[in-house]
Amino acid sequence: MKFGFLNTHGIDSCIDDIRHFLQTYDIDIFACVETWSDMKPELEIDGYEVTLIEPLTVNGRRYRGTILYHKKDLRLTDKITNEVNDGETTVLTKVLHYDNGEMLDIHVIYHPAQRQFSKRYLDAILTTDPDRSKLIMGDFNAYHPALNIDNSQAINPAGRALLRSIQENSLQIENPDEPTYPTSGSRIDLVLTNPLAHVLIDQCNVKDDFNSDHAGLLVTTTIPRHVTLKPKARDWKNCNTDEFKQDINTGIQRNPLTSKEDIEDAIEHWTRTILNAADKHAPLREIKFRSPTELRKLTKILIQRRNRLRRRYRLTRQENLKVEINQLTRRIRAAVENDKRKM
Repeated sequence: MKFGFLNTHGIDSCIDDIRHFLQTYDIDIFACVETWSDMKPELEIDGYEVTLIEPLTVNGRRYRGTILYHKKDLRLTDKITNEVNDGETTVLTKVLHYDNGEMLDIHVIYHPAQRQFSKRYLDAILTTDPDRSKLIMGDFNAYHPALNIDNSQAINPAGRALLRSIQENSLQIENPDEPTYPTSGSRIDLVLTNPLAHVLIDQCNVKDDFNSDHAGLLVTTTIPRHVTLKPKARDWKNCNTDEFKQDINTGIQRNPLTSKEDIEDAIEHWTRTILNAADKHAPLREIKFRSPTELRKLTKILIQRRNRLRRRYRLTRQENLKVEINQLTRRIRAAVENDKRKM
C-alpha cells in the first residue's frame, strides 16, 4: 500500500496535481494540511472517500484545515485517543483495518510556525494503544540540527520538543535526506513511525509534483493490498418491500410470552426470520466504485510542463512565467473535465 502527505499551502491551487499524483502512483491514502478550504465539489476525487477538518477563520482569512483521502474499498474508522489539546496543533486520526484483524493508526499533524509545541500532545498519541503500529505524517515546523538537513544550526522550541519525543518513544524518521520546504532547504514535513510500523516501511521519497511551496512525501509500505476489506451492502433498491413484509409477518409467531425463556426464544426467532427475509429479498452485494479519472497523455504533459515552470518561477520570480503557469492551470482544469466526460 502507498501513502502520501503534502502541505498544500492552499489546496485550491494544487487539487489537479493531487489527482494526477494519486493516479500516477496509485496512492491508497493521501493526507493534506493547510488546505485553507471547506469541503466543496471541486475537492472530491473519483474513487476516494474524504475526511475533513475545517480551517479556522481569523479576520476574514482562512488558516489550517486538513483533508484525508482514502480509496473507498479500504476500511478506515475514527479513533479516540488520549490527546492533549494544546489549542494550536491540529491532528486527524484514523485506524486502517485489515482482513486479518491487524490495525494501523494513522495520525496527520499540523503544527503552525511560531507557536508553542506541546510534547505531551505527541506522547499522548503514542501511549494510546501502544502495542499497535503507528504512522505519523505531519508538518511540525520543527527546527533542530538533528532533524533537518540544512547547514544551519537553527533550533526552535518545536524542534527541541519533537526531538525529545522521538528519542523517548523510539520513533523512526522515514524521510530521506532531502528538503521538503525548498524555500529554506529544511525538512519540516516528516513521516514518523513507531518500531511496529517501521518494519512495514519499504521506502519514503520526496516528490516535487505539486503547485505548493512544500514538496510532497510518498511512502511505500509492505502492507499488501489484498488484506483490505471489500465493503458490501444490501440491495434494497431491487427489494420487493411488500413481499419482504409478508415473509416477516408470516414467519413471526405471535404466541403469548409468559416467561423469560419465552421472550428469549421469541427474540431469537424474530431476528432469524427478519435476517432470512432480508437475505432473500435484499441480498448482500459487493459495492463497486468508479475508478479515478484516467487522464490522457496530453493532460499529463500539460501538468508536467506547468510543474517545471513553477519550479523555475520559484527560483527566478519572473512575472511572465507566472502568467504562463496560470494559463496552463486553466487548460489543465478544462482538460481534466473533458477526460471525465469521456470515461
